[in-house]
Amino acid sequence: MMNAENDAVRKASPLVRFICTLLFVASPLHSLHAAEAAETQTTALTTTAPMTFPRTSWIGNSFSGREAWVPHNMDALFVRPDGTAFTNTYWEEGTHEVTIFKGGKVVGGSSDLHGWGRNGGYAITADDSYLYVGMVQGGCDGGNSSRNQFGLPQFPACGTNWYAVGRYDFQGNPAPFNGGYGYKAHMLVVSIDDAQVPAHVSGLAAANGKLYVSDPAAGEVKVYNTFSMKQETSWPVAEPGPLAYTRPGQLWVLQGKSGVIRSYSPTGAALPQKIAVPGASAIASDPTGGMLLVADNGPDQNVKFFSGLDSSPVLHHTFGTQGGVVAGPVSGRIGGPRFNGLTGVGMDAKGNLYVSQNGTGPRRTASSYNTTLAAFDPSGKELYRLFAHEWVSMAVVDPLTDGAELYGRTTRYSMDYGKPAGQQATDLAVTMDRFAYPDDPRLKMSSGFVYPVALRHIQGRKFLFMTSMYATGLIVYRFDGEIAVPAAWLSAGSVGNEDGKFPASQPDGVWIWRDANGNGKFDADEYSSGDGSLNGSFAWSVDDDGSVWAAGGSSIRRYKALGLDQRGNPVYDTDKSEVFNLPLDFGSVQRLHYVPATDTLYVAGFRPGQSDDGCWGQVGKSLARYERFATRRPAKQFQIDIPSDCEGRVVPKAMDIAGDAIFIVDVSSGGHGTGLLRVYDARTGARTVAFHADPNVVGGISNTGWIDIPYGLRAYRRANGQYLVFVEDDLKSKVLMYSWE
Repeated sequence: MMNAENDAVRKASPLVRFICTLLFVASPLHSLHAAEAAETQTTALTTTAPMTFPRTSWIGNSFSGREAWVPHNMDALFVRPDGTAFTNTYWEEGTHEVTIFKGGKVVGGSSDLHGWGRNGGYAITADDSYLYVGMVQGGCDGGNSSRNQFGLPQFPACGTNWYAVGRYDFQGNPAPFNGGYGYKAHMLVVSIDDAQVPAHVSGLAAANGKLYVSDPAAGEVKVYNTFSMKQETSWPVAEPGPLAYTRPGQLWVLQGKSGVIRSYSPTGAALPQKIAVPGASAIASDPTGGMLLVADNGPDQNVKFFSGLDSSPVLHHTFGTQGGVVAGPVSGRIGGPRFNGLTGVGMDAKGNLYVSQNGTGPRRTASSYNTTLAAFDPSGKELYRLFAHEWVSMAVVDPLTDGAELYGRTTRYSMDYGKPAGQQATDLAVTMDRFAYPDDPRLKMSSGFVYPVALRHIQGRKFLFMTSMYATGLIVYRFDGEIAVPAAWLSAGSVGNEDGKFPASQPDGVWIWRDANGNGKFDADEYSSGDGSLNGSFAWSVDDDGSVWAAGGSSIRRYKALGLDQRGNPVYDTDKSEVFNLPLDFGSVQRLHYVPATDTLYVAGFRPGQSDDGCWGQVGKSLARYERFATRRPAKQFQIDIPSDCEGRVVPKAMDIAGDAIFIVDVSSGGHGTGLLRVYDARTGARTVAFHADPNVVGGISNTGWIDIPYGLRAYRRANGQYLVFVEDDLKSKVLMYSWE
């Protein structure tokens, strides 16, 4: 009997086998109500024998987040003589604004630099006793009038910020001192402002009992005694930035974005030595050779070593491939010292070199985080490379490779699904060249978090489709080798960034842009009119043929891919698009998915009279399947309700359809938590199972479920029947991957 049952399962459809798999393993993973759990168990007992465990894995981070993760940004780096590396950034979603590395592992992080108005910053250093961290303390988020153990305020007044240096031990715990501000009495307040003009500490160095601090608000370098933490002196420096103290007794100051690095005595006397590196982003002392290390984030993308510091500084040598990750022979190829957005540099007592990168450089201006910490021995051999490529991002399959290749925001991965969890993905290439294409939306949209939603092939050419956290339509990229080049954009209305409108040349309203001259820039004569009803719409989809579907107002529109222009861009034209009436079953549509092979359209959104209850960007409360939709003879196959409870803090955030399965992932209405993945039969709408990620891999539900983007789930069924489901997980800077054989 058991053999007969197993044979029946083997002969079942891929969806039935898939559901059987889920039903077998759902009990230890899912968090359904008791009645749902009982129903699932009953179904499992009557339909299936034990099947393969569905695998939870991840891509885009060196670690899973269970015990460690690489932060999604690094704005500053300091390396101790023993090789312990400390990074600092203003904001780190997982709460480690300061992250501690040793020997290719994450060994710790800050314990208090997240929330209650506290954040990290853009400078970090250490001496033999303490770690010193540039940070900010605001007064409104949890602020109060309480005093700390030394009788000093724990918070500034609401509406003001303390730009400070936090003193910590080497495990990341606050180290209080007499005269210290803050709730732990560990803050040295450098400047106070009204929160309108940020004045972060921009450089730190410690030597011989002195702490040197760059205060851009005052235009000074300030000097404090590290024992008393009292200020001893200061001197004026225009736009003081990163600092480094070298063996001859010189303090070097990188001034703003000028690339000029000036030298001073420990007491502030200006010295004649000066170095100029136009792309300089960070400096550090070489403890083995007495040289000054300069991280060059300009087109060279390398580390420069300067000698002769006490006489006439000269460039001694460089380290790193000139041009960095976008240098030849294959532009974009990852590996070795091919740097990408240098933010910090340091060296330990053995002469090992450490370089932090984030894809763009310090004080990021865009959502293109692609963070790496790399270490090299004195011979140039790579000791380790740790990375976080995908924060508030997604991964999509190249269908021609049947899942063997994935694309993230700025990274291409090669996949081997036979390897253990976390090891299936190899990051092979960076797909963004910020020097060749400075108008790339991945660079310019400072808070939009541009991320991929689909990869399609049109007339034998590969195209990557992206969107953003907010309603910006679809951005299309063509490929020049590994590099994705802006090719087209179907907007959902006016788009902007912190500097105003982006692209600056965009017309008012809804528009379509195509790179007619092939330069990857948004030229004023390259726009055409879009459909005004799509203004603000979240409902965009790319079908298997490369046609774009969108819904807004009372209609659904299909922009067929009309071929490629002479520059290799796909052509979409509003005047040649097709308009379909919105099904009467819906008052508004939030998501679409069209299957050309069967002329099937899936629609998700709100029934007439329903609303999102204030939970923006959600899938909706209802989902339907329509046959023969494009032939204008639609027949509704089913319509189901989707659980959505904004007040109960559980909201369907993202969905996708692959094979015979519909996947919907939940997030709390506060934006974080749950991560419950619901699976439905795409033929009938019947709910099959729901589950969370394997806690043995990710460390429990509290470590996942942070889905911030409307298309934070993508799914694919491989030729062998294996399902792949990718889910955004921005808490620990990765993309979760579920797979079933």
